[in-house]
Amino acid sequence: MLAKLKLQSPVCISRFLFAVFANRPCIRYFSTSKTFIAFGLLLAVALGACKKTVSTPKISTLTVRSISPTNGPYNTIVTIRGQKFDPIAGGTQVTLNGLPLEIQQASDSVLIVKIPRKAGKGPLIVKTKESEVVTDTFFYQPTVHVAGTISNNNINSAVYWKNGNPVVLGERANANTIAAKGEDVYVGGGMTVNNEGRAVIWKNGTPNLLESAGLKGATVVGMALTTDGWVAVGTGIDPVTLANRAIMWRNTTATILPGELQNTVATQVMVSGSDVHVVGYTNAGQQFGQYWINGSLTTIQQNPRPGEYTGIAMQGTDVIVSGTEQTDPVRETAVYWRNGVPVRLSSAPNTFSRASALAVWGSHVYVGGTLQDPNSTSILFWRNTTPNFLVTSSFSSPTPSSGFFLNALSVLANGDVFCAGIEFPGGFSTKAVLWINRQKTILPAITDQATAEDVLVE
Repeated sequence: MLAKLKLQSPVCISRFLFAVFANRPCIRYFSTSKTFIAFGLLLAVALGACKKTVSTPKISTLTVRSISPTNGPYNTIVTIRGQKFDPIAGGTQVTLNGLPLEIQQASDSVLIVKIPRKAGKGPLIVKTKESEVVTDTFFYQPTVHVAGTISNNNINSAVYWKNGNPVVLGERANANTIAAKGEDVYVGGGMTVNNEGRAVIWKNGTPNLLESAGLKGATVVGMALTTDGWVAVGTGIDPVTLANRAIMWRNTTATILPGELQNTVATQVMVSGSDVHVVGYTNAGQQFGQYWINGSLTTIQQNPRPGEYTGIAMQGTDVIVSGTEQTDPVRETAVYWRNGVPVRLSSAPNTFSRASALAVWGSHVYVGGTLQDPNSTSILFWRNTTPNFLVTSSFSSPTPSSGFFLNALSVLANGDVFCAGIEFPGGFSTKAVLWINRQKTILPAITDQATAEDVLVE
């Protein structure tokens, strides 16, 4: 009995003893077995009441106590600890910037999830049928690939940078486009083999030379990965007419794309379902945009103005094409078309603009390019129609400033924007440049001649 008393609240016990023994001799209650038993029953009731007053209530709402780790790249495994998770399959969802996380294990108090590609920095959102909780921020570490070319003693080398570290693919070669699937990295470009220019795609550094349907000097400029390989586009030279011809490869099979004026250039490719969309332009005195679906020439707009198409992407069921159109005899304007309807990105008088890159994420359209007015020239990207300037050079500056060109851009789910391009600091020097949210970084190169042609961020 004494051992049991030690486990209870001394306050409750003292109150009980006071109520029983106040003004009474203690021996009276222990004089018979009956009174002893009665005393024990009363004491048990009192101790039971004491237990109820100090009990801890259970957590009845969804709660997150911690996430670990709080930073990492895609495929990082994160443990979420809390309460009231639904362990039934599909009962709990976790997202990061709108992207669903794969739930590998689930219990009432622990979730083990995997960070998806392109997620970006932000809090995790844990949701059940009854409730939703926002966690602390997960600091996403992006993997950034940039394709380009470096030149040393007039010899070009194809290269790509992974998180700023250069990987040389081969000499007498150039890299124009980059893509990734799983842990495999694909780079498209051109290579000189036996004094002949050949289109090439490197997979994890191993070159795959492409036949070019009789065209000479072919090179890959755009690429999209598929479940069974790739679709690539580029341009070669007709050996008879010496005209440029647009070309498309499904893996190693080449198809020359038809052109209205037979002098055609392909600039980018997109795969949507079973359809392959290619954009570019044709030029025979006057330049017009060209659009092919599954190898057949089609139209994206009625009564097109002179210009070119430089990028293509899907946004839901809408086809988005970026490019440039001639709005009067001496003026060009950056445009993107949504299902053939133009959205002009600059309309101020005496301005000239060009679109050279396109990316789409969620409800937003990003177009990279150049804007020039009578006083300055800028490279920038438009988010929908809002300009975001990377570099502006004034024509009236007493000291000459560098020239720049933007070649490509890529975005994460949280809206971070990565742009790749070239800086021309003067003379014969060129620098490969990466902008991350408008902050410039010069990519390392062993020479003072380097270019950045494409960027992929995951």
